[in-house]
Amino acid sequence: MNNPKELNVGNISVKRGEKKAGVLATYEMRDGSPVSIPVLVINGAEEGPIFGTICGQHANEPLGTMAIIDTYKMLDPSELSGALIASPMITPTAFQHGWRFNPLDLDTAKFPGDPKGSISARMGAVVFKEIYEPSEVFINWHSNFIPCLAWVAGAATDDEDINIKSYKISMASGMTVVGPPGVSEFPPEPRPGRPVLPPKVRFTIEPEGSNTMERRNMRAARKTLLNSLKAAGNVKGKMEDVSEDCFVLRAAKGKGFKGYLPPGIGALDSNLIRAERGGIVVKEADDAFIGRLIEKGSVIARIYSLSGEEREVIKAPTDGYIWGWPLRTVYGLQTPAVYTGAEICYWFIETEMREPYKSMKL
Repeated sequence: MNNPKELNVGNISVKRGEKKAGVLATYEMRDGSPVSIPVLVINGAEEGPIFGTICGQHANEPLGTMAIIDTYKMLDPSELSGALIASPMITPTAFQHGWRFNPLDLDTAKFPGDPKGSISARMGAVVFKEIYEPSEVFINWHSNFIPCLAWVAGAATDDEDINIKSYKISMASGMTVVGPPGVSEFPPEPRPGRPVLPPKVRFTIEPEGSNTMERRNMRAARKTLLNSLKAAGNVKGKMEDVSEDCFVLRAAKGKGFKGYLPPGIGALDSNLIRAERGGIVVKEADDAFIGRLIEKGSVIARIYSLSGEEREVIKAPTDGYIWGWPLRTVYGLQTPAVYTGAEICYWFIETEMREPYKSMKL
């Protein structure tokens, strides 16, 4: 939908040509103290699409938080077509504690949520209603621990016109595109345990730097958001070169990147190489193989016991690439100390795209 002359979001009303900060919803803690979900709104002077974006579904991944804040500050409503509705942190209760998940119920704000459910379900419901539903384009920000590859992934829907637009905006964002609709089955099969959301141009952006927040990481994230706004028709101007601030991979013509699904493993465990033995993970390369093709069978890491015994040699399952080394605990902290079944690295491969994406000119 296009931006109305007066846009009502949360506790604020924003007229064409205005920008305001407000609150989506407020919740009470055990002692009655309030915790609120922040929202930043720009209602452009010109008519155009509503662009929604959020960060904080995993609250220990705040690169998108700064991308949203910086972009909100720099955009002039008089030069914006349509509207920007953004929440820089949708799980403030997790952010307060530096946790990945909401410590009040050990969950995340999922969509569409439930306005009468748990606190995380309520947070998801208000974000869904106030930002997701009115938006034509929707970005969910995450970020990864360095060393990693910054990437963007469009969600595949059962509406091919929406998929094509999602692919084009994803490519225009400037980061490495992993898992675009063009490498997905059509129509897509629902993932177990995940509700099917109304079709929409939506994608996830995951820049590098959750644990460092270097200025180059922040620049890359901000450039990616601005490029996406330009591709969606909200902002004019030439595209920013994201490769100046992060490594960018481009698939060969007619091909795309997708997450590797280990044989016999369910979709919810896709893209991951896991440890079989416990110990300390030591990467085999100084650059952690980020940004370069790895041949099948190459040693990518070794696991050692505390006595120095080599417990496991981890090899590349296919020709492919690593986009990140999560090596994290359930609390979202990163550690090279792993156990059987722990996450080692995310793996992705290059594959043929289907039409019309294979022959599409961008």
